[in-house]
Amino acid sequence: MENTEQSFAALAFSPNVIRRSSLIAMIVGLVLVAINHGDALLRGSADSWRLFRIALTFLTPYVVATVSTVLSMRDRDVVGNRKPYDPETLMNQGDRVPNRQQCNLSTEPFLKCLPANATLMDVFLKFPNVAIPLMGVHAELMHSPSQLSAAERELLAAFVSGLNRCDYCRGIHETASHLFGTDSIVLKQLLDDIDTASIEDRLNPVFHFSKKLTTKFSEITQADIETMREAGWQDESILQVILISGLFSMMNRIVAGSGLKSDPFYMELAGRRIHEKGYSGLRDLIQASTANGVS
Repeated sequence: MENTEQSFAALAFSPNVIRRSSLIAMIVGLVLVAINHGDALLRGSADSWRLFRIALTFLTPYVVATVSTVLSMRDRDVVGNRKPYDPETLMNQGDRVPNRQQCNLSTEPFLKCLPANATLMDVFLKFPNVAIPLMGVHAELMHSPSQLSAAERELLAAFVSGLNRCDYCRGIHETASHLFGTDSIVLKQLLDDIDTASIEDRLNPVFHFSKKLTTKFSEITQADIETMREAGWQDESILQVILISGLFSMMNRIVAGSGLKSDPFYMELAGRRIHEKGYSGLRDLIQASTANGVS
């Protein structure tokens, strides 16, 4: 019980949670103070009891927001630490989850050449000579030495997928980013408003550039590149952001065009596999499945 309380306290006093709860408390508190105490304050009748009640008006939404956020983060940690299957079993059986019924998958892809409840692995196995080098591209871009950490690159992949409304890819890469160390609330913050998201200042131009490249690519100018340079990004890293943004926009379209669907349980499995085995592991899976005649 003591470890649980310490864990809760550590999360509650983390900078991201404090920043988020303070913003909510400020907005909600000001509205409630205006409604409940506005007339009295305008008349100048603010005695000590009223000031105490005003303080509670700000404190209450802060506590509620903090508890809600921490419980959400801890629930996500429980999911992230759950191991329903042995990782080696998953790796040996490719991207087909051992028991798909447990994953609540009950969808038909658009194409008859794909099985029911198809995943990207089923698509890859139709064209292994394309998929194997494609996984090599993923591995090089996502997990090689870079100014961007693996967590930041997985977050970027999830961000692009979120912009493209690809829940399949968003869920997988959000899970991977979380396992690499990203706070679970950051992706939603980025998709809502990059400028108020809990990210380092150096990452702000990266996500602004990626968003523009994803949603308004024809409007990219030299000024966008200069903004990233001014933030300290080398040209090789800028090119990496371009390639990652383009790569996952392509993957999003493969998923959407094929009619692939998934659920949170499957996203967890796939995200955990990326975290534990990387994209080289996925490449090896495709090679092994092809060698064994799986299609």
